Amino acid sequence: MSLTERRKHFLQLLMKLYEKTKLPVHYGAIAKAVGVSKWTAYDVLRELEKKGYLQRGYTVNPNETGRSLIVFSPTPEADRLFSQPLKGISDREEWNQVRKKVLPFLEGLGNLNLSQSVEQIVNVVSGVHTRVEFCAYILGLLGTYLNGLGTRKKDLIKRLTYVSAKPQLQLTLFVGAVTGAAIQTAGREMSLQITELIGRFVNCLDELSPEEAEVLNDFLFNL
Repeated sequence: MSLTERRKHFLQLLMKLYEKTKLPVHYGAIAKAVGVSKWTAYDVLRELEKKGYLQRGYTVNPNETGRSLIVFSPTPEADRLFSQPLKGISDREEWNQVRKKVLPFLEGLGNLNLSQSVEQIVNVVSGVHTRVEFCAYILGLLGTYLNGLGTRKKDLIKRLTYVSAKPQLQLTLFVGAVTGAAIQTAGREMSLQITELIGRFVNCLDELSPEEAEVLNDFLFNL
């Protein structure tokens, strides 16, 4: 989706503030940074929300008891708008380095719920540079969720995953099955973020080399 340069400027400022504070941003802060009225800033951020670049939330107003403030945070779509294309890897050694980086992070998701895990994944994937690293984080997130579904559902999804012998199709089947279960369980508020991540994952799958698909499939099998 194309954006005017003005709206891109607003979005970039919000993303910088969000990255600095790790907190959703009030439209008043954007108004101050740009030099416009609060209502002008709010209108622009609402348009960015409608286009899928921002997600609205609410926080307590410290100055007025019982009233809340509208705040905004960037979605993965916003990250993609300004991010560089993800690269491939050159050899297995590079994959081993990625694996050593991803696995400890995924272990840390064990005590979080799905919503918290997705938030952690959204933050970390904004800094990755290769397709396999991005895909490994998404597979790990869904693998963590899969382990909480119970033995029967877990076995059914694994059986569905391996009805094909093609690594790329196996990855697609796995992600589709687990994503459906995650959205159904987590509720409407989680569907946008998960859908954004999975959409980006599927795009990455189309660009994987056979070797990259194979190492990711091995990674999935051993989660």
